[in-house]
Amino acid sequence: MKLLHNILNRVNVLTADYSTADSYSLHLTECRRRVGGVECGDDGEEIADLADARKKLAACPVVVVVSGYGVITRQVDTSADIVAKVTAADGDFRWTRHGNDISFMREEQLKPLTDALAEINAKVAEVQCAAAIDMQVVKDAVDRYYAEQVNFKTLLKPSAAGSAMAQYAASRLKLPVLGLILLALMINTMVSPGVRAEYETANVKLQALRRTIGQADDVTRRQQELIREYDRTLPMRISFLCDRLAAAVPEGITLRSLAVQPPLRSIENGKKTTFAQDVVEITGEASGAGDVSDYIARLNGLGIATQVRLASMEQDGESGLFGFKIEIEL
Repeated sequence: MKLLHNILNRVNVLTADYSTADSYSLHLTECRRRVGGVECGDDGEEIADLADARKKLAACPVVVVVSGYGVITRQVDTSADIVAKVTAADGDFRWTRHGNDISFMREEQLKPLTDALAEINAKVAEVQCAAAIDMQVVKDAVDRYYAEQVNFKTLLKPSAAGSAMAQYAASRLKLPVLGLILLALMINTMVSPGVRAEYETANVKLQALRRTIGQADDVTRRQQELIREYDRTLPMRISFLCDRLAAAVPEGITLRSLAVQPPLRSIENGKKTTFAQDVVEITGEASGAGDVSDYIARLNGLGIATQVRLASMEQDGESGLFGFKIEIEL
């Protein structure tokens, strides 16, 4: 574990002190893990615009610490019901234990900040909550990060923390590994006349690999943009929407597909993808036309749609079932 701590020896702490639900002040503290403990800058640097700190926030893992408006702190031993609700694995809260205290914030208040950090490719490894922010809280946040997150299990896990650590470890090891490779090539060049040609071939492959990695990064960035654009346009959570639509299905109907904001055309690299905004398409089979009418009536009664339209319906000659397609405008 010490080897991993030595490799991942830098972490930035971004503190967000909320004054209202959507207003906060940001400060960035650069920290380094030494043999004797955590070493941090004396004062956090005030960040007026996240874009100005893009380079620092992408250089190494970032621990975000939030406090102020919206952050609630309770004693664990006297608030068992609240603690159970907050720590439930449903993603509604971000929380942090501080001894016998637990501080937490609603995920919906935190989401604009995490989205803004994602847009500048910040390597956010963890979000912690605190009743107040001072230098000791910053150092405790770093200690907690190294104690709970910096391990090989988290590094190999497909998570935000694992991704941030893997990217930083790769950047830390890249130069030493390349240096060893170049040293070996230089030695081989002196002892073998044919190695130079192999070196040129390897260099060409390395350049091709860099281009491939760059193209993969572009594809990943575009996918992230599509997901954020898709999520921003929805008036409600997908899980809530799908649950309401499924609960309204009569017994005589079997659903075949449910498409939320389907793309208006196939997704292609280099082309902007547009979605049927606030539209849900449902296809399925019904034992009778009356079941389809019943389903449409139930959908209208949910109170989540501005219009429900039967786009098509056709009876299968062999099975006698009615295949249908319903379009819903939210």
